[in-house]
Order: sequence, then structure tokens, then C-alpha cells
Amino acid sequence: MMLRSTDIFFRTNLLMHFFPFFLITLEHLIGACILLPKIGLLKNISRIQKNDIIPIIFIVCGSSVGGIYFFTKAFMHLNPAVVILLQKLQPIFATLLAMVLLKEKPSKIFLPLAGMALLFSYILTFKLTNPLTILNAIELEGSFYAILSVFFWGGGTVVGKKLLTHFSFFELTLFRYFGGCLFSLVIFGIFYNTYFNQIRQANQADVFSIIYVALIPGLLALFLFYRGLEQTSAIQASFLELIFPVCSTFLAWKYLNRPLDMIQITSGIGLLACVTCLGISKKPA
Repeated sequence: MMLRSTDIFFRTNLLMHFFPFFLITLEHLIGACILLPKIGLLKNISRIQKNDIIPIIFIVCGSSVGGIYFFTKAFMHLNPAVVILLQKLQPIFATLLAMVLLKEKPSKIFLPLAGMALLFSYILTFKLTNPLTILNAIELEGSFYAILSVFFWGGGTVVGKKLLTHFSFFELTLFRYFGGCLFSLVIFGIFYNTYFNQIRQANQADVFSIIYVALIPGLLALFLFYRGLEQTSAIQASFLELIFPVCSTFLAWKYLNRPLDMIQITSGIGLLACVTCLGISKKPA
């Protein structure tokens, strides 16, 4: 998760030159090319059962492509620090889904703490005002994108844990990258003319940034995440993922000059305290 936090340095600048989906397509294409020599590990693809199809589609189209897309779109509408802090809601979504799909049981104080976390998230985004009066349409749209990315990534943790019961972490990484590559290339083909002009405008710094984002906070971070997910519960993993928004928020504030005001700082601390208490008080899976 600490590797993922370095994404903010490069993605923010890349969005000034490229469309979000164009970046996502390149990220998956680069990752798929790196993993191509290992495609033989999917020779047992016949092990995929009917009840695996929807979860695989979810992690490919939702977590891999959709999550990154909505996260990137949110960057274009909101302060990146706010977008990243909202990622702290992932454990809430992940825990609810883990209760339903994996039968994992959280502690008795989950609901009250989750409710407080949602309240702090509201204040973090809208402060102490009516969102319809304080935010313009663009900021509201950005908040919606941020929440969608939280849902897809939080859900991806649970669905990934379910698939790891009969697929290896490496196979799951291959599913996600090759599937995500095919899906994004289809979308890329539809908007080829628009994206092709951006390819020709890329400079050396852009190429380095794209490769870094694809390999370090992208492929390597995902590979290590699934490796760790094999040995932890989905609820545990979702709370450990909070390292990402904490590190990224600090980097955005320190190096990108994207500060938060006192109300947002206070609500961010409250949100972090709630999810930390949830993580400490959880029942073993």
C-alpha cells in the first residue's frame, strides 16, 4: 500500500495531458506485457466454475479498470487529498461484503463505529454545510467518483479473497491484468481517434511517468497485495489498505501543495480513529 501512495506524484501531472481511460489502458497493457511470459500459468483455466464468472468479471471490469478510472476522474474534480482520505471508507464496504459473501463476522461495535466513520466522511467532503449549496456540480461529481472507486476497490478485496480459495495469488494477478487489458483495449478501440492524438503528444517525462505508475504502484503493489491477501482475512486486508490513503494524503499536502482546512483535518483524524478502532476490535476470521 505504501507503493501505491507514490502514484499521486505522477498521476496528477499525467492528467494534465491525457484522458483517464487512456492512462488506464496503457497501465494494463504494460502490466500485461510484463506478465506475458507467465501466461502459461493459466493453462488450468478450466478450473473456473460458473460461480467464479461474476467475481472474475467484477475484479477485471470493476476493481481493476473501474476503480482506477473513477479514482482518476475524482482527481480531476476534487482536492486529491480529499479523494484519498475518502478511500478510508474501503473497510466499511469491504466488511459489509465480507459479512455477506465470506461469512466473516466483525465485532459488535462495527455498526456504531461505521456510522461515525460515514459521518466524518461527510464532513470531510462537504464540511458542515449542505452539499447542494456549498459544492458546485463538478465537485459533487468528483465526490460521486471517489465513492465509486471506494466501492470497487473495497469490493475487490472481498471478491479477491473469495477467488483465492481455489486460485493462486499469481493466477488472480494474471486474471486481473490480462482481463483488464482486453476490456480497456475494447474501450480504447471505440475512442481510437481521440486517444491516438495523445499518443503522439507524449514526451519522455510522460513515458517515464506512465511506466512507473504501471509497474510500481500498479503491478508490483497489486502482486504483493494478493500475496498478502492469501494469508489474511478480507476484513484485515481492508484495514491494512488504509496505509495507502494515509501516506498519499501526507504526500499530497507536503509536496503537491494541496492542504486541508481545520474542519477537514479534524474529520480526517476522526475517520482514521474510527476505522483504526474497528480494526483493533474485529473478531478473528
